[in-house]
Amino acid sequence: RLGVWFEGSGTAPARCFPPDLLPSHEGAFATTVHKSQGSEYRHVGLVLPSGEAGPALSRQMLYTAFSRARRSIDVFGTPEHLH
Repeated sequence: RLGVWFEGSGTAPARCFPPDLLPSHEGAFATTVHKSQGSEYRHVGLVLPSGEAGPALSRQMLYTAFSRARRSIDVFGTPEHLH
């Protein structure tokens, strides 16, 4: 059975809904920065790791992620990730 999970807020638990109960939407695909090397996309969404990123968030990795976007990129994370 296919379900779409949404995070709860505060003390509310996560909830699962069948896709047919959701508003009309368009599917999307995700890939890693490593697998995207050599490819280009119209729009890129970059989710920065939470907590201590370590070597996974190097300057080279960010350059690769940003250079994959032809038109725009949305970065999800905190400003501390980029310092």
